[in-house]
Amino acid sequence: MPSITGTPTNFELHTENEWYPAHIEDILDGDDYGYGPTIKWVFALDNEERETWGMTSQSASPRSKAYKWIKGLRGTGIAEGETIKLETFIGWRCAVMFEHKGEGEDLRDRVVNVKRLTDKPDLTPSSTDSKDAPF
Repeated sequence: MPSITGTPTNFELHTENEWYPAHIEDILDGDDYGYGPTIKWVFALDNEERETWGMTSQSASPRSKAYKWIKGLRGTGIAEGETIKLETFIGWRCAVMFEHKGEGEDLRDRVVNVKRLTDKPDLTPSSTDSKDAPF
């Protein structure tokens, strides 16, 4: 029979509405929680060892969280019919903002916003291989 042992939750919550420097460690397909497919964004915050991640829908609507985060990272929104290769953002320097969600023992951080921390890398496709252009 499997067992599980509780671990201490002695970490502090991040301050709400402040930017924390980080880089994007990974972007994965998330689970479908009954609202449609999701994207799991994994962030490595500077000076922290714990994994930090945020979830967005896969919607590209201008009102969606994914659209807001992508616009914060690349400086522009997503044009109608445009396809974004999300893996392009892996390794990018960014900053994340948190809010607190829940109460009591269920109180936790939630990533609510992401922005580019430094200039984005040169995304100009090489003259020999334009099929790998990210946007």
